[in-house]
Amino acid sequence: MVKIREIKARDRGNIYELMQQEEKFKPVEREAILHRIDLFLFDADQRLYRVIVAEDNLKQLLGYAVYGPDPQAVGTYQVYHLIHSPFVKNGEVLVQLLEYIENDLLKKKGRIIVSEISSSFQYKNQFETYLKHDYHLSSVINNFYSAGEDKLILSKSFSQ
Repeated sequence: MVKIREIKARDRGNIYELMQQEEKFKPVEREAILHRIDLFLFDADQRLYRVIVAEDNLKQLLGYAVYGPDPQAVGTYQVYHLIHSPFVKNGEVLVQLLEYIENDLLKKKGRIIVSEISSSFQYKNQFETYLKHDYHLSSVINNFYSAGEDKLILSKSFSQ
């Protein structure tokens, strides 16, 4: 059974270890993830990020997500990171994290949710999870991350 909850300070080390196990993370990505996590954990005044984790019955980290309101829009939210452990073979953890986020945003009267991911094969699970949950490929920025690695912008609108 998977439990989704808000991150606690003790989870930070486990997330760091998970990032070290994942080849897809470039150093700049690891830094950005930890920065957002630290803001959420240690800056009570910040309102840009929420961080949730998925854990099993043994309290082992299965995945995490970072999301929050877009500060330049009304009712628009961004999923900054949606990640599962490399030891989790199916996409169920990603699904549960995404459903948690969507339910939270519906409670907050969110209108649109946006996620930007790499076209790299290493993000295939995330891409497929978004598509299965009615996200649309809104835009592609060719060669954004590097030659041959595009930025994919996915979005979903909620009817209010």
